[in-house]
Amino acid sequence: MTVRKICVVKSQGAIAPHIMQDIADALVERGHEVMVLDIRLAAGQRAMATDRIEAIIADLRAFAPDFALSYASAGCIDIVSPSGGTVNLFEVLNLRYALLFFDAPLDHPEYLGKYAQSQLMTVFCWDASFMPWIRSLAIERVFYLPLAVNPKRFVQAVRREPIWPVSFVGSLGRIAHSECTDALKAVQVRYLQLKAAAPVRPFDELLAEAESGVAPQDEASYQRFKQSPAFVRFLFATLRQGDHAYRRAAVETLLGRGIVVFGNSEWQTAGLPGLTCREPVEYGSALADVYAASLINLNVTNSHLRNAVNQRVFDVPAAGGFVLTDYRKELDVLFEPDREMACFHTLDELQSQVDRYTADVRARETLINRARRRVLSEHTWTYRVNRLVSCMEAG
Repeated sequence: MTVRKICVVKSQGAIAPHIMQDIADALVERGHEVMVLDIRLAAGQRAMATDRIEAIIADLRAFAPDFALSYASAGCIDIVSPSGGTVNLFEVLNLRYALLFFDAPLDHPEYLGKYAQSQLMTVFCWDASFMPWIRSLAIERVFYLPLAVNPKRFVQAVRREPIWPVSFVGSLGRIAHSECTDALKAVQVRYLQLKAAAPVRPFDELLAEAESGVAPQDEASYQRFKQSPAFVRFLFATLRQGDHAYRRAAVETLLGRGIVVFGNSEWQTAGLPGLTCREPVEYGSALADVYAASLINLNVTNSHLRNAVNQRVFDVPAAGGFVLTDYRKELDVLFEPDREMACFHTLDELQSQVDRYTADVRARETLINRARRRVLSEHTWTYRVNRLVSCMEAG
């Protein structure tokens, strides 16, 4: 193995800095030299000071990395170019860099398009279904890289009698209703109806079906709207509304089964009588304790992922907990559903699966052990960075 010098950028976000640190730790474990560049801004700070950017440039030149890793484009620092526009600092330094999309890339078309012809940029995507779209922007170097876990963060807690029958860790989104035309409102309403009926269907399938109801007289203007930057904002607002309703409905479905929610204060005003609410839990060992102390850990995936799974599918097994997740197609690639991972397709099935695994201790323990073995053997960051580095070396 060739030892590489790699810059790992830690940028803003709730989970992103943890993921990038986990990647950095895994690279060190594999024998690479790593520079962790923390560009997170202080509270209230909106832009990076010039002297800080100059210091970063000096640090990068001194370390001379083979390439840099960024969580999407959040770790790419834009500076003023001689032409008066902005340019990515990695491009200025002629430094190869990778954008790791552990989220939907749909809100980055302008950024990806701007550097599509660059020989320096590589894109990694955790949801393989987005790869054709990224390539359609004329980006050639696109690779599949799912999420993973740092088992040291989620070291298996001492097993004990579960404290909570069912737990859900996650916030309830704050819905901001933007002004839109009657045609757009009709699409949103239809999307929400379809989402409620089939919560695990990919969002683009639901959206296409909702769009099929656009009135003929509105069709031309709607298609023009889809080509505008405003459509991305409309899309994500619609998805957030769907996720808000889906999370609330999933928790409401399990109210009679003792579900406990660890999340923001929005849950307390969600109109769910009898719901037990607790404070959010810090990512890492405290979260591992929650996972290990719950008979069943509910996982609900955000809609902006078409087919991919989220972080909880890896974290819960690493902590020795039982996860019940909504079905995603990439579960078939990463696990064996029903043999290594319990899942559901509808809210009715969510209820029946909770009842099944609450009653069947042997089945629950079997899935816990199988999922944990699979995660620790194939879905750790130490395992995942091998592919990341080999893909970067190939180009």
